[in-house]
Amino acid sequence: MKSILTFILSFFFLLQYSSIEAQNQPFYAGASVGVCLTVTHLDKNIGDAQRWGFNLPFPAEAFVGYRFTPSLSLQVVGGYHNKSYEASPSTFFQTGNIPNFKGGIGGLDGNSHIGGNVLFRRPIGKTSTKFIGALVGYSKTWYPYDSGSNTGTCEEPDPAVFGGCLTGLNMDYEAYQTNNHFWVFGAFFEKTIGKNSNRMLRFGLNYRKGGGDAPPIVGELYYVENGNRVETVDFYSNGSMLSFEVGYLLGFGKVR
Repeated sequence: MKSILTFILSFFFLLQYSSIEAQNQPFYAGASVGVCLTVTHLDKNIGDAQRWGFNLPFPAEAFVGYRFTPSLSLQVVGGYHNKSYEASPSTFFQTGNIPNFKGGIGGLDGNSHIGGNVLFRRPIGKTSTKFIGALVGYSKTWYPYDSGSNTGTCEEPDPAVFGGCLTGLNMDYEAYQTNNHFWVFGAFFEKTIGKNSNRMLRFGLNYRKGGGDAPPIVGELYYVENGNRVETVDFYSNGSMLSFEVGYLLGFGKVR
């Protein structure tokens, strides 16, 4: 983590002193929408059980920013991140022949958040119509409610045993209402659109590293043989996500 932060700060330093033409309006506002991937972490290596959950069309965010210089800006951001989590094991340690199972973890619509980002950018070429840049930021998150579920695939149903399954795979999980946070690290490309210089499109790739006292998703996968649990794998997600986003920016305020 220390080496990553050192690289980002060095990159920001170079961008801050780049040569950019004057920005006409210091304030800007905008919104973005995108697609994202969220990962489910497991305490054991069970084949392809570590799975990414694909989310469309979120995350969605709105933001207001101020440019201190043409290369340096600060923005306040708020939004809603819709998330899903998946786990689909192909093999366990004790058996290599389990039922075909697709364990989509549902019941958690996502989280709201509010925070701030620092952005640095520099132009591409001799004109100031296209830019590349990077951002770093911090946000607080809120998950809306507590929920839980059980799902599974039964290979040998048997109403005489507990749970009604003699052989099969099950998933139990809980989604907790919790106040967490995330750090965001990203890179973006901006392009001026239209005849006026106060409108821009931003294409960004962002990684949000979730954290907090308690992960919003915890659960277990367990395999049952002859009505008995023979192997259990715990899993969790801290809400981290990798996303591609498209934003629209509109400048406003007194022209410099």
